[in-house]
Amino acid sequence: MNRNEVYIGSEVEIERIERFLELERQTIPKRFKKKHIALEKAIEQDALGIDWQLFDTVVSKAENHFKKIDKKFSLMPRDRYLIAPCNKDSIGGFYGRPVGGYYYYNDLGFGTILNEKTAPNKTLRTMEVIRSYLHDSIHASTYRTFRATSGIGYIYRHQYGINFRNADRTSYSSPNANKDSPHSINLNTWMDGLVQKHISAFIKQEYNDILQDETLTPLEREIWSEVKDLSFDPQLYHQPCEFYKKILEPVDKFMGQWGEDFLMDEVLKSMFTGKLDNLKNYFSEILMKPNAWSEIFRQPAYKDIVKPTFSACMKKNRKPSVVMADGG
Repeated sequence: MNRNEVYIGSEVEIERIERFLELERQTIPKRFKKKHIALEKAIEQDALGIDWQLFDTVVSKAENHFKKIDKKFSLMPRDRYLIAPCNKDSIGGFYGRPVGGYYYYNDLGFGTILNEKTAPNKTLRTMEVIRSYLHDSIHASTYRTFRATSGIGYIYRHQYGINFRNADRTSYSSPNANKDSPHSINLNTWMDGLVQKHISAFIKQEYNDILQDETLTPLEREIWSEVKDLSFDPQLYHQPCEFYKKILEPVDKFMGQWGEDFLMDEVLKSMFTGKLDNLKNYFSEILMKPNAWSEIFRQPAYKDIVKPTFSACMKKNRKPSVVMADGG
C-alpha cells in the first residue's frame, strides 16, 4: 500500500519507525472492536441500511474531483475503514456516537451510521456516511512525516499537511490561536474545517437535488442542509454546534479575511504535497513581509529541527537522501 508519508532520521531510527508503525497497523483500538466492521464487509453483506450502489457512484466521482486538485488524494482502502451502527441513545453520523475519525498511527478510519429511527431516509443516511468517509480519506491522504527520538524514545508525527509538531509535543501554531481569528488560526483547525468545506461544496455541486424536501422529516431536512450547505437550525439539530463553534466558525472568519477563493484549493494542495511555498508567498505578498507566514502562525515556543537527517518512504532497498526539516 502506498501511503503519503515519509520517515525521517538515521537508518536505525527509520527502521524503528517502520517496525513501530507495522505493529500499530495490525492493531484495532479496543473500543472499536465490538461494533465496527470493515467497509468492504459491510458492502459485501449489504449491511447497515446503506445504499451501497449509490455510495460507490458518489465516492468514485469524488475521487476524480479531488484528484484534479492534487493526484496525491486517494480513497481510504475499504479494509482500512471501519463503520458501525450508532449507540442506541445517539443520532449517529459524523456528530454521533461512537465517535469516528482517522487514526494516523493505525492508519484506520472509523465512521458511524445515522440512526434509522431519527433518519429513516436511506439516501440521506448514505450521503451522510459518504461525507464521513471522504473526510477521513482526505485526512489519510494528507502528507505526513514521522521521526524517532534518540535512544529508546518514542515515535512521533513531525509534519502533518501544513502544520508541524516536535518531540516535546509543541505545535508550530498555538492551540489558542483560534481566539485570534480572523487574524490567525490554529493550523490543525484550519485543515479540519477546510476538509469539511470542500466535501460539502462537492456534494452541493454534484448532488444538490438528490433529495427532495417534501420526502424528509424536519430533522432530516436539517441534517441534509448541514451536509451540503453547512447550515442548520440548532433548535432542531444541535449535535453539530460544538464542531461549528470550535472549528468551522474560526475557519470561516479567517478565510473570509484572507481570501477564500485562493485558499480553498491551495491549502488542500499543500496538505497533500506537504509543500508550503505557495501559501507562504501568498501571505508575504498580502502583508508585504517575507516572514508573514511565521508572523501569523508560529508560536514562540516552537523550535525548528535543523540538523541534516536521512529520509525514506515505504520502500525497501531504498537509498537515503539528505533532507532538512522545514518548520517555516
